[in-house]
Amino acid sequence: MEEKQAKFKWQRGRTLGKGSYGFVSLASDLISSLIAVKSCMLNRSRSLQNEGKFLRIFEDCPQIIRCFGFNVNYEDDLYLYNLLLEYASAGSLVDRIDEQGLPEFQVQKYTKNVVLGLSLIHKKRDYSLRHKTPKHSSYYRW
Repeated sequence: MEEKQAKFKWQRGRTLGKGSYGFVSLASDLISSLIAVKSCMLNRSRSLQNEGKFLRIFEDCPQIIRCFGFNVNYEDDLYLYNLLLEYASAGSLVDRIDEQGLPEFQVQKYTKNVVLGLSLIHKKRDYSLRHKTPKHSSYYRW
């Protein structure tokens, strides 16, 4: 599946996290909606490009974070590849468990969503993916 270039303007906000590949920022799409933007140096963007392709395959799955596309910009003397994602304001499942634990009804809800998301991944993998398990739970909507 081809990458989709984002067709809207956005403005970077505070940094949400950093990793070995780059960083994630909270951003605004200039219409008041919040998005998450994963960014890395353009010459090291292969992994992030692959992540975008992976997420686009599952854009019709409500249990998986939406990818709005990508863009490249020049900031602080660097060309950055940016992957524009749906912002999950509740954080990751791991964050929620670590903060306060989960009552049984939420465990049931999250388990159902994980199973539905994984089921779709397994159904679609034959036409476009080798068997891969997502690295962590950040792709799922909670």
